Amino acid sequence: MALIVYELDYGETAAPVSSAESNGEESYPVVKTYVSKVDVGDRVQFKANNPNAAIKFIAEPPFGIPKSLKDPKAMSALKAAKTQKELAQQEIPVAGVPFPVGKKTAEFKVVKPVPKKIRFKCGTLEVVEGVIGPKFIAQGKGSGIPSGVDK
Repeated sequence: MALIVYELDYGETAAPVSSAESNGEESYPVVKTYVSKVDVGDRVQFKANNPNAAIKFIAEPPFGIPKSLKDPKAMSALKAAKTQKELAQQEIPVAGVPFPVGKKTAEFKVVKPVPKKIRFKCGTLEVVEGVIGPKFIAQGKGSGIPSGVDK
């Protein structure tokens, strides 16, 4: 079994975008991966060099949905989270909801078969005037294709 690490590097430039964290410079975080295949039973971890780093899965991630979120009311409350602390109470990432990465997440066990790519948006959680709670500012995309692997 493997441990798959997705490292969100906010210091390298992949393509232009502006961000409050970039001091006026334009840059996307560069996502680095360390494996070529993800299997059921593997573990996945996200790391970043930005304490406000976050991810948002496009489709349901392969980690399953924890029992605490199987209640529709609990899922609605998570989607309506108003503070970063409320978002940070998630056990695992779920589709469509920003998940704080910070410097490093826990390791998540893969419980469902993984398609060719694990797809998510990279960004930051930032306080934006006029918006209640932290806002996910998308700054790029990540996928399960490691660098150096045939696409």
